[in-house]
This record gives sequence, structure tokens and C-alpha cells, in this order.
Amino acid sequence: MFLRLLPKTLLGFLLVPLFSGASNIKPSAKPVNKTPVKKSASANVKTTKIRGTGKKETAKTASYNSHLETAKGFGLSPVKNNADVKKLVGSKKLSVTKCNKGCTINKLTHSKPYLVPKANKVLNEIAHQFYHKTKSTFTVTSITRTLHDQKTLQKVNVNAKSGVSSHNYGASFDASYIRFNNKRAENPRLEKALYNVLSDFQKKGKIYFIKESKQRCFHVTVRS
Repeated sequence: MFLRLLPKTLLGFLLVPLFSGASNIKPSAKPVNKTPVKKSASANVKTTKIRGTGKKETAKTASYNSHLETAKGFGLSPVKNNADVKKLVGSKKLSVTKCNKGCTINKLTHSKPYLVPKANKVLNEIAHQFYHKTKSTFTVTSITRTLHDQKTLQKVNVNAKSGVSSHNYGASFDASYIRFNNKRAENPRLEKALYNVLSDFQKKGKIYFIKESKQRCFHVTVRS
């Protein structure tokens, strides 16, 4: 009411300082505290999806170095050639690989059907459990390689390790996840079953395994 009674010139004189003062108010120079977002440690970890499951396997599941070190634990030097294989079989440090119910051995082109005795035993334990769960068989596609075999295989298999492999110590084998019951065909149900059996054996400390996508197999090393 008081402002209405004042002359317009006087009212303007009184309000100008008020608005000019408001326009000179500066925002606080204090920076907003922003917490930096940390990237997940697993953001750059390459994963492989396990067919038929909601799980993903990473390199952390079982590094290849673990395979190599445990294979060395059986006390053998890398198998050099066929003569070396014959010698090791004669001394019973390697034994013939035979599959009972649950697995079959494919025609081997770059490996020999021999493993250290413990590896043969564990392979058949895996096969027995797989057969008990599925009444099916999986196929072993590679077993012990001589250094000569390894060098030859590197020309056709990108997964063949340059230099020494755990296959050279008679402790590793490859189990195909696209060959079941002597047939080459994808089978998500049986692949999942084989994965679960291998996972169980790995948790029990009996093996290490890695899924190889190029050769469509599980690379398995029996622990010494």
C-alpha cells in the first residue's frame, strides 16, 4: 500500500539498487564434489558363453599356465618323438588310453593314445559320470603329443601352443563338445552336461579345463 502512494519517479529510484544488487550475486565458486566412477576390473575380461547355460567362462577359470605347471608335476620331460613314447610305455610311465562307458576316442592324427596312469583313471571317471547322467558318450579328439606332433599341428591349429604344451607331458586330452554318441553335431543339452561334469571335477581339484572355441573342444588337464 505504501509503494502505491509513492510517485513513480521515487519508486523507480528506490527499486533500481535492489535489482542491480541481485544481478551482481555470483554463484558459489566451490566445486561440486563428484565421486569418480570406477571401472569394473572385469570390464575388459574376454568371456566365452557356455552353450546351454547362463554362465560365462573367463581366462580366470583356469589359466593355461596352471595346466602346464600341473602337467610338469608328473615328473616327465616333454615327450620328444615316437621312440620316446615307446620307452615311456615300456617303463609304465605312460599307459594306453582306453575309454569305458561314457567316451570314445576319435581317429587321432596329431597325437598318441597314451596318458600318465592317473590321467587315464580320471578320464574314465569323467566318462562314467557323464554316462550316468546322460546315457551318452563324448569324444576325445586329442591326447598326448610329441614335440614333433606339436610342431606339425601348429600349422593347422591356431590353438596349438607354440613351444611346449601340457599335451607334451601325457596329462592332457581334448573332449569335443560337438561330437556325442559318435556323431558330429551340436547338442546344447549334452554340451551343458559335459561342462557341468568337468566343472564338478575342477571344483574337486582333480582337473583344470578350458573351453576352446576354434577347435570346439574342452581342453582338460589332470592335476598331478
